[in-house]
Amino acid sequence: MKKIVFLSLFIWLCVASNAQSLYDTIAVVKHTSIKDQQMSGTCWAFATISFIESELIRQGKGKHDLSEMFMVYHAWFNKVEMHLRMQGENYLTFGGQMHDVMKVVTQMGLMPESAYGGYTMGPGHDHSLLDTAMIHYVKSIAKLTGPDFAENYHAVVDSILTSHLDHPPGMFQYKGKQHSIESFTSEYYINPEDYITITSYTHRPYFEYFVLEDRFNWDAGLYYNLPFDVFMQVVDDALKNGYSLAWDGDISESGFSEAKGTAKLDLPENSDWVKLRQQMYDTHETKVDHVMHVVGKLKKYTGDEYYLIKNSWGEIGKYDGYILMNTQFFMLKTVALMVHKDALPENVKAKL
Repeated sequence: MKKIVFLSLFIWLCVASNAQSLYDTIAVVKHTSIKDQQMSGTCWAFATISFIESELIRQGKGKHDLSEMFMVYHAWFNKVEMHLRMQGENYLTFGGQMHDVMKVVTQMGLMPESAYGGYTMGPGHDHSLLDTAMIHYVKSIAKLTGPDFAENYHAVVDSILTSHLDHPPGMFQYKGKQHSIESFTSEYYINPEDYITITSYTHRPYFEYFVLEDRFNWDAGLYYNLPFDVFMQVVDDALKNGYSLAWDGDISESGFSEAKGTAKLDLPENSDWVKLRQQMYDTHETKVDHVMHVVGKLKKYTGDEYYLIKNSWGEIGKYDGYILMNTQFFMLKTVALMVHKDALPENVKAKL
């Protein structure tokens, strides 16, 4: 394979390493620019929206900058409802999962960033006061009984959200056209039913759905469990065929460095990855603490392979917001992935 340097994306890979570490491009999926979640725990919204933006490009619907805060605004209502139905016994969080975004798409649709930025303080995201106010209020009513709180909490939640994020508009202009949420969603539609969240652990049967035991899976979303070799096959085949993936996993390892732009582990090649993955999940050494967007795969001149990950912390670090995740880190610390069902091998699709 020829050494390729894309002027638009990969020149920094060469410049940053004094042109000594050229990369072969195994696969790169078209995607939108790096965004910044700033002081908000909304990586799940940023990564999944980025994933949806790539899907719109792949489906020939153009490049669009969609609103992450539209997802955050409506997901809060879902979180509050679940917490109250669980009488305060589940995890109430500003965090979330990839399927939380797809649920909002199903319920409410999509909106462009230009119509709704959802900024709390100037041109940026700082959710410290929003999260504190929301969690304090919801926990204060979680144990109440009777009809009053059930009838009134929706208005209070809306007032908290509106005071911090503003209210999403009903009508807006986009690309010279007047849109409602419904008309915009119809024109730039993606079908949430076309997407699947996959994982690979041995404590549940393979080729079956199960509720992943993760506190951020507050909505009890279903994950499809695959054997590890099939799980990795899905990733590589998807990227080679033009499909990106939303990534959910653990960045608490010391091998993850946003400054260096790398996520790297160095374990023996003959390691039992299936056993290690399960062991670290069981012992809580693998945490579920971040969501990002997998947009490609590269091969270094040394032969090492890296997944190209789009992060949502702004254009920081050696690679201006991208993370190069080596194969070992990816195999051990990836908890789950969302991908279009068409990217699955035929033998997997046949089992769904």
